[in-house]
Amino acid sequence: MVFGKRVDSRPEEERVRLISMLRASLVAMFCSFLPLVVEFIITEPDHVWRVSSAILGTVMSLNVTFFIRSAVFNRFALSHFQKFTVFGGIAMILALFSSVIGLIPWTFQIFIIALIWMLFIASNHFVLLVVSSTSADTP
Repeated sequence: MVFGKRVDSRPEEERVRLISMLRASLVAMFCSFLPLVVEFIITEPDHVWRVSSAILGTVMSLNVTFFIRSAVFNRFALSHFQKFTVFGGIAMILALFSSVIGLIPWTFQIFIIALIWMLFIASNHFVLLVVSSTSADTP
């Protein structure tokens, strides 16, 4: 890995950030097509968004669990902004599952906001990787 070659950096933290960035980007990309795929199976529009939200909520919960587990297992501290994104991700997961069971009526809007949140997380990890790589390269 390119990020693991530097001597004075924390390669494990960078690896976790890289994997989190890639996962968030891929989830946002592939899950954006989810309602189209589900629509082939289910014809009721409300059920299409509920099933899509359930799948996206499950994938997002796996991503948040992976990130927290990796941070605890590798013992690196999270910044305040990363803690904010973790709590925001948990809030998005709760909103998605609340819309699935019908507590929140805006299933379409919550699904779109959750996709935007995943792109926000991916861009956050990208910026952290770029900033850490430029600060490690300067003398």
